[in-house]
Amino acid sequence: MRPATVLTLLGLGGLAATFAYVKLAPADRVPEAQLRTDSAAPAKNVPAATDRPIVESKSVRVLRPVYENDTLKFVKSDRSIKKDENPYLVAVNGFLEAAKVAPRDAVAKSATKSGNVLVIDFTTSFEQTYGTEDENTLLNGLRETAKQFPGVERIRITVDGHAIETLGNVDLTQDILVND
Repeated sequence: MRPATVLTLLGLGGLAATFAYVKLAPADRVPEAQLRTDSAAPAKNVPAATDRPIVESKSVRVLRPVYENDTLKFVKSDRSIKKDENPYLVAVNGFLEAAKVAPRDAVAKSATKSGNVLVIDFTTSFEQTYGTEDENTLLNGLRETAKQFPGVERIRITVDGHAIETLGNVDLTQDILVND
């Protein structure tokens, strides 16, 4: 055989092996030993938002992601909010803490509703590359978290007050629809 043919066949074989590895490898779950423990404390001294949301409830739903038969679902629990707490922040940061996907210091610093858009501003640590499953968990969890607040139709994610273009493979140049 010619060297060019051999190299082509080796390249196709390597491509096929890579494809098979990506498709067949059980990478949809984080091994239990690598999960953060519940004792991991969220970042402290996170400032509250300056705009007070109008929310009648004295509690918010905090979501904890779980995978059942390779399907992402959310277990909901109520968390009480104090009079001076921002319910959006409590819900979003509660989700991040329960999800254990983002770094511990990646938290929402502010969350305000502007029209029908919930603008969530995260710390710099939030802006990183996430794997497909983690990205899916984060974005779907933020959508589900936002659904509990009346009038929220879209989410805008910012980091330190600046728009970010992507979160892994997802384009964030446009607001994220809550119900899509």
